Amino acid sequence: MSAVEYNVTNNDTVPIANTTNEDDLAAMTLSESTNNSSFLGNYSTTALSASTAPSTNAPSSSPTSSPSSLTPAPTYSALPIQPINIIVLTDVHSWVMGHGDHAMALGDIDYGHVLSFYQQFKETVLNHDLGADSLSSTSNTPDLYLVNNGDYLHGTLLGDDPGRYLSGILGKMPYDIVTVGDHELTNSDSLGVLREPGGLFDEWGDRLITSNVRITTDDSSSSSSNEKKKADALLTPLGRNYKLLHGNQGTVLVLGFLYDMGRHDQKSPVDLTVENVEDALKQRWFTSLFMETTFDSTGKEVHRPLEQFQFDVVLAMAHMDVEDELIALLHSTIRGYVGDTMTIQFVTGHTHKRAYAELDDYATSFEAGRYLETIGYVSFHPGVAGSSEHVFIDAD
Repeated sequence: MSAVEYNVTNNDTVPIANTTNEDDLAAMTLSESTNNSSFLGNYSTTALSASTAPSTNAPSSSPTSSPSSLTPAPTYSALPIQPINIIVLTDVHSWVMGHGDHAMALGDIDYGHVLSFYQQFKETVLNHDLGADSLSSTSNTPDLYLVNNGDYLHGTLLGDDPGRYLSGILGKMPYDIVTVGDHELTNSDSLGVLREPGGLFDEWGDRLITSNVRITTDDSSSSSSNEKKKADALLTPLGRNYKLLHGNQGTVLVLGFLYDMGRHDQKSPVDLTVENVEDALKQRWFTSLFMETTFDSTGKEVHRPLEQFQFDVVLAMAHMDVEDELIALLHSTIRGYVGDTMTIQFVTGHTHKRAYAELDDYATSFEAGRYLETIGYVSFHPGVAGSSEHVFIDAD
């Protein structure tokens, strides 16, 4: 396992890709991105620390350590490509149009650059032949997923409450998975905009994973009895409890948890509850992913491990610190169900830092910064000990 940090400068070596449906996204973001800037220009590699310095598992084609005007345009093959690869955004906080006066500290890329990078790197991944490393008998093509780990609201004028203008930009990013952070839930007006019919949450559909975030629906709105309303109220997921991503190299079970922030009283009619992670892990929807329930001759429930899971890898999106005690709880609980050698990848956030932690030989936790100053990248070979590689792409 290794971690590598890439410093990225804007230049003209890699043009923004021509797009079809996403053309207007680049236009909505920093106009310069469609004219003279590019993402993933010249690289330099910096060891994060003695404990996180690149190991022998670092990318085989190392980026140029000292870029100059004669440095050739980089190729995306410098990033490690294994059977499963994930591009991560977290805690962007509406910094989707570049960083303006903060460019010296945060870099100056926007969502147009991210989209261009994703499109071009996806082409590289789709053309990559895994050969003997393939997990499939029918395809040697790796899988690439783009995920957002929440807190996309607040931070700039675009993300102020309610974040109506931000939705049009976020909706055009081709995310495979999105979850929510605390900032999406703390203002009733913003939550209302996100949840309105035909709005952003509707557009994301089953890609929005909120395993412990619930809304209260009331099937007795015509009743004058408050007690009856309370009794008939049902807690339903804000998004979906989980999703199965079916790829060339297997199926990924995706979960999405928010830290234990408790119940939030909203001024809107929506009653929102963030369930404790420990309680969510006891619910039938979760345990049924790993256990089957039958009944004995007396009618008593009997729980047995599934003979075969519907998935090959667990991706746990978790809007919490990379080493939060809830990560330990999630890790031990899932590991207890899936055995010692299934890969469990945590994508974390909320604390606005770059960090990762090795939880066991087949499980790691990865947090990819804040404010679009970092694009995170995770690559791993399911079922291979120590194969996880983490890359911080630094947008300056």
